[in-house]
Amino acid sequence: MPRGSVCRVLDKIARLCHSPLQSRRLLRSLNHPYIAQISTVIAMRIGIVSDIHDAVEPLRRALTELQRRRVDRIVSLGDAFDSWLPGAIGVDIAALLGAAGAVGVWGNHDAGLSHEISAHVRQRADPSVLAFTERLQPRFTLAGCCFSHIEPWRDPRLAEDLWASCDVPDTNDKARPSFEASGAPFIVLGHFHCWLVMRRSGGRVEGVLTPIPVG
Repeated sequence: MPRGSVCRVLDKIARLCHSPLQSRRLLRSLNHPYIAQISTVIAMRIGIVSDIHDAVEPLRRALTELQRRRVDRIVSLGDAFDSWLPGAIGVDIAALLGAAGAVGVWGNHDAGLSHEISAHVRQRADPSVLAFTERLQPRFTLAGCCFSHIEPWRDPRLAEDLWASCDVPDTNDKARPSFEASGAPFIVLGHFHCWLVMRRSGGRVEGVLTPIPVG
């Protein structure tokens, strides 16, 4: 199919649909060999929240903005909760993330609510918090991206790895083990409280780092 025709098809699909996910579903339903070839160019829009640490109002604003942008999925990269007792702020965090249909991974601050939960925590934690945190995973892959709180070469089931030094993987040598361990072309991490965009190209890892304020 000529490039101009592809662009016209994509433009029409975009006007008909409200999200990339709807666009892909429509493309598949058309069952046309040429249309099937271009369905993969419409990427999933993923909204990311990370290291919330009970900051309920910033989270509320972020989720409102992500909803306005009509993302297909919201991913939490861990450390959403610093509190989890009944009446604590963590209850509001769980309600907001649950209502948004968020999926995610656990971090070092909320691993005890997600992985090998003790009887003590089960007895004291608000049920709505556990209803969300028990669904969190150590890491997962979505739309070709590996999502994890810590670097993929570390084991999020081990406390010593979760609480390891926050040495930002901002060089080729530091980032390479994560790409090799995950096998994914894209990796999205929490934990470091900064924006770091890295890509693997020609055997090297290239990127740019911009620190951001916590909270």
